[in-house]
Amino acid sequence: MKMCTHLIVFNLLFIYSSLQAQINVDYHINTNQGIGQISPYIYGVNMPAVTDFSTARRMGGNRLTGFNWENNASNAGADYYHSSDNYIPWILGVPSSDYDVPGISLTTFHNTSLSQDNYTLLTLPMAGYAARDKYGTVEVSETAPSSRWVEVINRKGSPFVLMPDTTDNVLYIDELLNFIISTYGTANTATGVKGYILDNEPALWVYTHPRLHSDTLTIAELMSKSIDLAATVKEMDSFAEVFGPDLYGFSAFLDLQGASDWADYSGTYDRFIDAYLDLMRLASNSAGYRLLDVLDVHWYPEPAGVYSGDTSQTVSETRMQVPRTLWDSTYVEDSWIGQYFSPVVLLHYLNNSIEEYYPGTKLSITEYDYGASNHISGGIAQVEALGIFGKYGVYFASKWGSSEEYIATAYNIYRNYDGNSNTFGSTKVLATMNDTLNTSIYVTVDDNDPTCLHIIVLNKNYDSIINGNFQITSNYQYNTAETWYFDRYSTSIHNGTGFSFTNNQFDFNLSPLSVYHIVLTNGTFVEEEDEEEIDSGVSSFTVYYNSLLKEVNVNFLEVVNSAVSILIYDISGRKLKEMTIIPFGTTVNIDVQYFMSGIYFLQVQTGDSTVSKKFLLLQ
Repeated sequence: MKMCTHLIVFNLLFIYSSLQAQINVDYHINTNQGIGQISPYIYGVNMPAVTDFSTARRMGGNRLTGFNWENNASNAGADYYHSSDNYIPWILGVPSSDYDVPGISLTTFHNTSLSQDNYTLLTLPMAGYAARDKYGTVEVSETAPSSRWVEVINRKGSPFVLMPDTTDNVLYIDELLNFIISTYGTANTATGVKGYILDNEPALWVYTHPRLHSDTLTIAELMSKSIDLAATVKEMDSFAEVFGPDLYGFSAFLDLQGASDWADYSGTYDRFIDAYLDLMRLASNSAGYRLLDVLDVHWYPEPAGVYSGDTSQTVSETRMQVPRTLWDSTYVEDSWIGQYFSPVVLLHYLNNSIEEYYPGTKLSITEYDYGASNHISGGIAQVEALGIFGKYGVYFASKWGSSEEYIATAYNIYRNYDGNSNTFGSTKVLATMNDTLNTSIYVTVDDNDPTCLHIIVLNKNYDSIINGNFQITSNYQYNTAETWYFDRYSTSIHNGTGFSFTNNQFDFNLSPLSVYHIVLTNGTFVEEEDEEEIDSGVSSFTVYYNSLLKEVNVNFLEVVNSAVSILIYDISGRKLKEMTIIPFGTTVNIDVQYFMSGIYFLQVQTGDSTVSKKFLLLQ
């Protein structure tokens, strides 16, 4: 009797396995459309993470609002008994004997970034005071100004010293910047600090740091402080990028957390983000140079349980869907934000606000976290976030919290999928699918080999296999595929089975709760048939940056007698300049005096021909 029972169970399991539900999905890839650059800085982390996969590191968080670089003291605020102590040098691994060395926390952090070839983003205090001592809890009676705090002033007005006076009860921002520049050089050098944030989550100061900034923040105060601190940074290092306003979330985006003076602006602007960008633009125009380079926000998921370790199926399924709030107009997340403000499409909104109020500003998300680092749902959500950041032009992103377990795997599927430091690439192309609920797809052309295509595709369904049909439109005919993947059973990335295919079409099955990195190789160029070859006159040209005249010279190798369109994009894919002209001779000169130092892409279009070239600009 027992044997019969076992046989029945076995047969039922076999039948269930054989009949496991499948979802049919069509994926379409076109390597001639949707072409753009993925910023290298979206694969970032926050302190104190030290990883082998990150490209950027942010020294930020609540502790930095009251950070004193002169003695490395900081205040925890409401996070931990309003304690002033040695937390920052401790968490960064500074030897206890060096806790009081001026600037040691900054140099330790940046040295680690340099060793990993990472972009360093430092937070500058802007709330008005910093911790003076390391004596523990600051009582209500010791609220600033008091002997427990030093005043923060942007400009010293007298000669700088590398060993600051710790008894003068003042912390000078320009002296801090002088220390960094004297130690590492300016931001345009190989070792310089590249960017600075205007403090941390200012709309919450009255809640997180009531003994440092006891008054509710107004828009007028934030703008005054932001403009002055940004100007101080630019005066000290014109090459450095300024990030702001580092808002914590949606309520701050709307009206700066119910700021008492929002009514002074609401007649002109729909949301505070719009006002901030426009006011920074106007201040920049007055100053004669750009004060804000990167619009910086934080974004944590609001649906219940997602930003936690909850790995129940209901929460896990929500966790894998909620990144769609960033881009998908058909998705309504289960939160007050989804209820009252759908479609949220956050990245579209922020990019549109930038385009309207301060064109040329980049976008960053310096804190985000979808929870469950030890669960496949957390890994899939992280893969999704990184793919979305790249696809929709985010310039800088740094995850808050754990960078281990499935989170590390999610980064590595982009940054080191084969264990040999090979990456997903930085030139994105168009990729679509007909099922946004169960899957996503992100595609790039290989940075070093145009005959190679990278596809990251994922299955968010708990139970069903996705039977994917992949159709590729390209000037290359791909012949073979290699696969790497991770799934619910392991945080390791496994080398899957390779396969061959023809006519740029193949079928591929994705197991439930899995992420695949498919690499198409051995692409051969396909000549276009039955089309008359057109000599566009722009197939060959050079791009040269003239630093003396602050202009880019486009030199054609033959005289161009027809109209051409010239477009310049930054590394995040944002169009910065467009012009259509008939060149006189073989040279076109383009004014770029207001561009920041960095990598850019110049595209020349005429008729059906488009040619792009990369160039480096050092102002």
